[in-house]
Formats: sequence, C-alpha cells, structure tokens
Amino acid sequence: MKTLTRIAGALLGFALFAAALIFTSLLLAVAALGALMLWGWILWRTRHARRAAGRAAERGETLVIEGEYVVDRDERGPEGGEPKDPSA
Repeated sequence: MKTLTRIAGALLGFALFAAALIFTSLLLAVAALGALMLWGWILWRTRHARRAAGRAAERGETLVIEGEYVVDRDERGPEGGEPKDPSA
C-alpha cells in the first residue's frame, strides 16, 4: 500500500507540474500578445506625428529650443532648517 501511495503521489506531482507549466506558458503568451497589441496601438496613435516630424526634417524645419539654466545651490539643511556649515 505504501508503494502504491508513492506512485500515485509521484504521478499527481508530475501532472500538477505539467499543468503549472502549461498555465505559465499560456500566461506568458497572453502577456506577449498584450505587449504587442500595446506597441501597435502606440504606433497607430502616433503615426501622424511621426509623419509630420519626418516631413519637417526633410524640409529642414526642425525645432530647436535653446535656453539657459542656473544651478541653484540650496544652502539649507536637508529638512529646510538651519543653513549647513560651508566649511564642513
């Protein structure tokens, strides 16, 4: 009886492992399909902007935004309290 129980347990374990493997494969396939559909949707929604950018680049009408920046060194402590000691 003990041998029969071990064989049944091994078969059941193998069957559950196979079922988990099949479930995981299907889940990954669905996730890949969803990612592919999202990629296609993004490409479809941005097609006009990409075409307009390509035409503008061909005509040399690229937009360059120039500007300056200033580094603002905050001399206060991390909690916004007293200033840090600059000599430290």
